[in-house]
Amino acid sequence: MLGNTRIKFVAVVLIIIVIASISVWYLFSPATMQYFAITRPQAQGQNINGSIESGGLTRTYLLHIPPSYDGTRRVPLLLVFHGGFMTGSSMAILTGMSYTADMYGFIVVYPNGYDNHWNDGRNVTSASKAGVDDVGFVSNLIYALSSQYKIDLSRVYAIGFSDGGFFTHRLACQLPGKIAAIATVSGSMPPETAAFCNPGRPISALIIHGTADPLVPFNGGNVSVPPLLGEGGWVLSFNATVARWVQFDGCPTTPSTTELPTVVNDGTSVIREYYGPCAQGTAVETYIIDGGGHTWPDGPQYLPISIVGKVSQNLNANQVIWTFLQQYSLPQTD
Repeated sequence: MLGNTRIKFVAVVLIIIVIASISVWYLFSPATMQYFAITRPQAQGQNINGSIESGGLTRTYLLHIPPSYDGTRRVPLLLVFHGGFMTGSSMAILTGMSYTADMYGFIVVYPNGYDNHWNDGRNVTSASKAGVDDVGFVSNLIYALSSQYKIDLSRVYAIGFSDGGFFTHRLACQLPGKIAAIATVSGSMPPETAAFCNPGRPISALIIHGTADPLVPFNGGNVSVPPLLGEGGWVLSFNATVARWVQFDGCPTTPSTTELPTVVNDGTSVIREYYGPCAQGTAVETYIIDGGGHTWPDGPQYLPISIVGKVSQNLNANQVIWTFLQQYSLPQTD
């Protein structure tokens, strides 16, 4: 009897592992990425695969140059950080941010994490355990790109999804002299980052999160990771994350709140909260996706709803992110 119980237990574990592996493979398989690439708006600029040496490692990235760039004037740079198990290329497809870059004339770069993860502050990813200096990598990448292209170094922005969102908070804390403003989707602040974060200046932050996110809990806690694919670690709740930036930026503690019109009846609705004006002209803005999952608003349903939750079509994430970020630049120094 005991032997049968063990066999059944092992069988269940194996089934869970197989399902998780198939899900991850499905998400990042060439066929899936090609399908999403076809269904997303098509960017017309130039894509360049590049690399730099940083921290004793060869680090890679996907760079997108908009058609309007001619090298005669300086343009903003947007750093886009992928989620765990993703790549820069799959993040480009998931977000469609290159199309947005073409519309508004900024350069966008999609760096690749170490072993498809970032040293994001949770101390549980392969990048964290290997002691990879991702903050140093980003600093070096900004320098390298600004040496090759006319980039407005006062307007370098960082955004991230999931693991990339956790890392984006860390970047704002540790590179406040290079990152003008940030935005995150489904990426709350890890408590380890919150413990040491002291940017030294207010930094505008836009935070988007779904209330029904099954992987990065809206109310904080343990991040869900498929069995044997790593540890999840912990994150602060959406409200606690927002409160940190409200505190850092010296914002009013009570936001102005607006419920956005429901355009598509997809089971989601959107509430915008605005904290401002804050110190030195900064602001904190949030979008709560009621019923939204671990997804990119207005993006593809990249995995079944039962696994990642719903994609909201009632918010264009790219549009609100760029509208927010482009307002801000690094303070001038004497």
